[in-house]
Amino acid sequence: MDLINPKLLMSSIAILPVFLLGTNWGVHKLQRWLIYPSYHPSGSRTEVDKPDKYGLPFEEVQIPVADGIKLHAYIMLQDPKSPDYTGKTVLMLGPNAGNIGHTLPIAELFYNKMKYNVVTYSYRGYGLSTGEPSEAGIKLDSQYLLRFLKDHPVIKETSLILYGRSLGGAVAIHFATLPESRGFLQGIILENTFLTIPKLIPSVIPIFRPLSFLVTEVWDSEKTILSINDVNPDVPILFLAGARDDVVPPKHFRKLYDDCLCKRKLFRILPDGAHNNTVLQPNYWDYVYQFILTLVEPIEGEAKEGEDLNDDDIEVLLRMAEAEQEEQNIQGDAKEE
Repeated sequence: MDLINPKLLMSSIAILPVFLLGTNWGVHKLQRWLIYPSYHPSGSRTEVDKPDKYGLPFEEVQIPVADGIKLHAYIMLQDPKSPDYTGKTVLMLGPNAGNIGHTLPIAELFYNKMKYNVVTYSYRGYGLSTGEPSEAGIKLDSQYLLRFLKDHPVIKETSLILYGRSLGGAVAIHFATLPESRGFLQGIILENTFLTIPKLIPSVIPIFRPLSFLVTEVWDSEKTILSINDVNPDVPILFLAGARDDVVPPKHFRKLYDDCLCKRKLFRILPDGAHNNTVLQPNYWDYVYQFILTLVEPIEGEAKEGEDLNDDDIEVLLRMAEAEQEEQNIQGDAKEE
């Protein structure tokens, strides 16, 4: 008597590739769904605030990418003829949820308080940008965004500063290794960024620890950050770390700083900062402003008396933004129910 039915064995062998393919496809789709929750909060793919809601002048553009994707972006320009014109542009690279409308309170700080040009865009598959998010796709988008900025009649004459939070930090690190960024990129600000997605999984989703080897959306900033020095060795980098980050273990971010080969780097700790509220912590905006003011070319000098960016009006503005985000979350939960 055969212990294994030959016909059953042959049938199983025939089905195995289909099973493995299906499993791989399922894992691939699941990880993208988890890593890129562009659907959260509810309405994020269709409801995108415009800068004029905050009284900001802006240009709305669609940036084409080679694979047919179109990136939705806002460009907020200062008057180059103004005596206060700084000649600096902040490119905002957001976290992995929401859309560029949710980042506009921060854009207002950069624009109104610091007097910098601001550019913010939605990754592919986010907000009003087309396509679906992926590491390869977002990296490709970075190349075309960089070319767009270098061709822009105003922005090409300014110093570019990358401001990346969480996933946006990983995007910024990649951006800084693009050869075309050399000479144009003059500063990088990173907040609460991870080493790699596989190394992040055990702390974020412990149950998936055994499956971390299946992750294809890697975002290996631990390796990529070493290459910044090859392209932009003189670019200053500010690392802003929330000591109570409940998503990205602080040791991830500290290792990125330690491994970074760039000589002009600063590490600042926000003692009570969690992953989503580090931006609200005391001294956060002082650190940001002083960094750009004194280390990013062209050097503007020291902050003037009365220009402390930790004052009451900024605190109120950020609290309003936080309350608005919470309201959107509540509304989203109500719709789902």
